[in-house]
Amino acid sequence: MRVSHARITDIHSISPEQQRALSVLNSNLPKWSTLLRDNSFAHKVLTTNFVCFSTESIKDLPKKNCWVWNQSNAKIRVQLNANTMVTFQKMNTRKKKNAPKPPAHKLWMFLIESSDPALPKKLHFIWCEKGTAKVLNCSNPPHLKITEGCSFAVVDHKNSGNDLTCFRFDSPRNSGELAVSQLAFLKPFIEPNLAQELGW
Repeated sequence: MRVSHARITDIHSISPEQQRALSVLNSNLPKWSTLLRDNSFAHKVLTTNFVCFSTESIKDLPKKNCWVWNQSNAKIRVQLNANTMVTFQKMNTRKKKNAPKPPAHKLWMFLIESSDPALPKKLHFIWCEKGTAKVLNCSNPPHLKITEGCSFAVVDHKNSGNDLTCFRFDSPRNSGELAVSQLAFLKPFIEPNLAQELGW
């Protein structure tokens, strides 16, 4: 993230949404070194509540052929404490020309500039407030009782602080082929244009 010499905004005057994003940074800043990665992404998807730090500007955010990330508001610059300035912005998805509607992902990008000896002089942070849902195998999800006959579970982590939403599906009684229509329960977890192609 490039920083223009934006004026400093009073931290108490920012919107509730921006305050929430800043609180996510604040809660992760003490453990920045354990969340450190390079400035590129090996995987091509960002899940909801994904966070990471980098000592370099973060480039090549995961995206699809039909959409790109778009800065949705002006950069905000606030003084986090006596030693630390933070510049941050919100990013949303924007569809490319003649492409289907993109997923409603939301991402926050931060630049932390600090004279605190416990931090690098410049540190970058991203928080994916809304991304793809995580899907876990039925044998692995924590805090779930698996009943007999369950073949798999889909777990949606919309907010890490909330209870998990789990959809459990019984194994078919007859071991024949599975029809596409039997998978329609996955509709909330795929892009709308794909669901339409599958007739869901």
